[in-house]
Amino acid sequence: MRRSICLCLAVLLLACALSAQASELKLTGVPAEFQYLKLLDNGYVGIAYQEELRMIGYDGQELLSVPLSVLQEGDHAYSGIPACCEDGEGGLFVLFTYDVRQDEPLMHLYHISAAGDVLWSAMFQQTTVWGWNHLARDGQGGVYLTHSSWDNYKESMIRHFSADGTILWKKLLQADGLVFGPYVARPAEDGGFLLYGTAVSKSKGVYKALEMHIGPDGDIQQSIARDFSLRPDYSAFLKWEPTDGQIHFVSRANYPETQGTERVEFLLADLKECPLPKITLTDADSTAH
Repeated sequence: MRRSICLCLAVLLLACALSAQASELKLTGVPAEFQYLKLLDNGYVGIAYQEELRMIGYDGQELLSVPLSVLQEGDHAYSGIPACCEDGEGGLFVLFTYDVRQDEPLMHLYHISAAGDVLWSAMFQQTTVWGWNHLARDGQGGVYLTHSSWDNYKESMIRHFSADGTILWKKLLQADGLVFGPYVARPAEDGGFLLYGTAVSKSKGVYKALEMHIGPDGDIQQSIARDFSLRPDYSAFLKWEPTDGQIHFVSRANYPETQGTERVEFLLADLKECPLPKITLTDADSTAH
């Protein structure tokens, strides 16, 4: 009974969230059994009752479907979709970070074709799976994975996987000791990718929005920092929505005295550029991160 009530509440909350966003995102034909939702360029991805992963276009047409049993190898089973992106050929890159059958931090990355076949998969350890995870295709059949764990906010691990799932390079990104949160990854025309995030030190009063262009070989091609000001009780993040292709900066603050939340949103490009913090991208060793 308790499980049924929890499931009903989860479906109700998802339905409310979809109805609130439907006019902006124009989602149609969303299956009621979807427990997770991830917005992409040409559609959205959901998991139906932990049984099937589907991608549905914004016109309501199903683009891809694959049973989760295909992705659950031996003693491994997964929950949620922390990260995924389209491969540009009708397929998907999907990252699972929570292995419900293993008591260790394992990450599983899959390349799924438009026909729903697994082209390749990669499994590797992290110190923790909890954190920010983002994928961006490289335009050559490969993908970039950026991981920043919640137990070490001051660095992010970036991996570049080739078209056959081989790791081409692995690098550690740091921003002058600041708390760095990568929130959006987008493919770049040169085969690299664009990474957007925030670099924050509340104790020093430093709040910066960072834009980085990282090339195919793992070198920083360009970096831009933009200033923003927040109260100490604010949280901030960047988001990208497929409705307009723009990067939005969103900040929120909770006021316990009024039980209210203030939300401010504007385009990242509207922020004033400022001096860059020291950003380093160095080769990582073979240890888990």
